Amino acid sequence: MKTDYDVIIIGGGTAGVIAAVQAGRAGVQTLLVEKDEILGGTLTKAGISCPGPFYAWRKPAIAGIGYELVTKCAAESDIPLPDYSTQEPCPQGRWAVHVNPHVYALICDQAVNDAGVDVLFDAMCARIEETDNTKKVTLCLKEGLRDFTCKVLIDATGDANAVSLAGYDVIREKDVQPATYTAKLEGVPKLSDEELSALRADYEEAVKQGLLRYTDSGWNSHGMDTRFLSTRGHNGNHIFLSGIDASTSAGISAYALEGRAAILRLLRFYKKYDFFKDLKLTWLSPVCGIRETVRIVGKQTVTEEKYLSGERYGDDVCFAYYPVDLHDASSYGRKKIYHEPEVVPTVPRGALLPKGSRNLITAGRCISADRASLSALRVEAACMATGQVAGALAALAVKTGIEASEIPMSDLKNLLEAHGAIVP
Repeated sequence: MKTDYDVIIIGGGTAGVIAAVQAGRAGVQTLLVEKDEILGGTLTKAGISCPGPFYAWRKPAIAGIGYELVTKCAAESDIPLPDYSTQEPCPQGRWAVHVNPHVYALICDQAVNDAGVDVLFDAMCARIEETDNTKKVTLCLKEGLRDFTCKVLIDATGDANAVSLAGYDVIREKDVQPATYTAKLEGVPKLSDEELSALRADYEEAVKQGLLRYTDSGWNSHGMDTRFLSTRGHNGNHIFLSGIDASTSAGISAYALEGRAAILRLLRFYKKYDFFKDLKLTWLSPVCGIRETVRIVGKQTVTEEKYLSGERYGDDVCFAYYPVDLHDASSYGRKKIYHEPEVVPTVPRGALLPKGSRNLITAGRCISADRASLSALRVEAACMATGQVAGALAALAVKTGIEASEIPMSDLKNLLEAHGAIVP
């Protein structure tokens, strides 16, 4: 087994795959490390298969390798792309690219293979040791611990696991945004007013008895809603676990168990009724969808004010476009703030670089941002954009010998544009 690489990427999710493809296409020896046995992250494993938006105000804002892969997947699955010519300020729903998550996993495999990237599944980072020019990364494999070396390390775990192991500062909130456990239901009936009224009354009683929680079936923590039914299980609940850190093995175990328990509670409740006689659970996401865990303390930080105003930072490397979307325990579970017309925010390079580090880069939902802006930057299209930046930065750092924070911005933007990205 080869153990010496130019670039090692920890995490083969939404951001990590794109980072790996970019680094590989740029011609550097790259290893992509993933703890499970499938690539794609929340898009393939957590059932959130509607990345976007890639357009802002009817114009492309995020393109590059991420958009390339999702459009390939849409074409393979005969799923039409959104009509962006009719795009309204709200960037959700019909302006997200809907893909088949299983096909997307296959597309990811092909993309990393074609880019010459080595992939290692069933592996997690256990220890990181740094010198001036080399990083020793100890991975926990099925056969035990093994040391790997690289010149540049990318943390695409979503949880800043590698950054934490390397000893750099991170921010952990006591109470984070709730998670969601996705399923797929068939045989969901259209309920009459009388049936819905009976269901609602029984649901309220079940909550009083401790048999159900309001958020089992939706995002409303103060009453029953029908989101889980109306979405056929897709992104249909909220899993609240106060004080539980999903960046840890114990924490993610707690979220996964509670998420599946919530679905079991619902199914048993629904099946008591004749009008649910055809209801079937046909798919259960392998993992819980996590919105928030840990974020790095970066050399720059994205702020809510600048994210909403579109004010530039000076080292802007990509665009992002999604409203501030901070899920909480309020009535319908979210604080949502939309952009003013024609505003398209940017992400600075320094937000991907842990403060005090050298040639350690992050991508995805653990970059340096305040909670409000990160609630927007966590969406898949933005994670793909930061992933491509991370891969390009890593490749240039290897080829030039220049530290990632000092790469000339013109060189970085030229490389990104050569691979289809849109840069500020």
